Amino acid sequence: MKKIIIIAITLFTFASGTTYSQMGGQFLQNGLFSFSWQMGFATGDLKTWLPENSFRGGDFEYTKLVTHNLAVGAHVGWQGFYKKYPRATYEFPSGAITTTIFKTYYTIPMHGIVTYYFMPDKFVQPFASFLIGVNYNERDLQFGQFIVEDQSWNFSFAPEVGMIVPFGELSQWGFNVRARYLYNVYSRDGINGRGEMNGLAYLNVMTGLSFSF
Repeated sequence: MKKIIIIAITLFTFASGTTYSQMGGQFLQNGLFSFSWQMGFATGDLKTWLPENSFRGGDFEYTKLVTHNLAVGAHVGWQGFYKKYPRATYEFPSGAITTTIFKTYYTIPMHGIVTYYFMPDKFVQPFASFLIGVNYNERDLQFGQFIVEDQSWNFSFAPEVGMIVPFGELSQWGFNVRARYLYNVYSRDGINGRGEMNGLAYLNVMTGLSFSF
């Protein structure tokens, strides 16, 4: 098994090292459009409040190269977390209620992006990005006919790493995979009266398509 892993890494390194000048083309030209489906994994206080992963999310990104390996741009995304608690008796500081509880968290991130491509003249394109901007956040607690809702705009930032693999030597389309950790600067008393929430943070695992133009 060890030999197989070493051979696989060697072959990947060799393939990644093949330059586009040898192939007759280059994937990174002027800029990129990327479309991604994203999964969300709550962390920190958000996970304590809503311990459910999200498979409902998407992202659109545009970046333009300003040097041979540095790009700037912007993105907009969406992520929705949801959890239903079974009908039971729930105690609150002021009493108790027997009902079904629904918790939701919807967020729309809007950021500026700086992306650094480590091997701009190679076939495989590993990169690291930093995003900074704002998130629109909507956090709801519904019990019975009552809804407690908190809507806010918050400063947010996100480091990201990823990779683009073109579909062919001269293709303008490629497959992208990324991981992003997004943190909202957010502070509230617990929406259900229990504890304080500092920060709305979650991890995105993303996959989609990138188009180079």
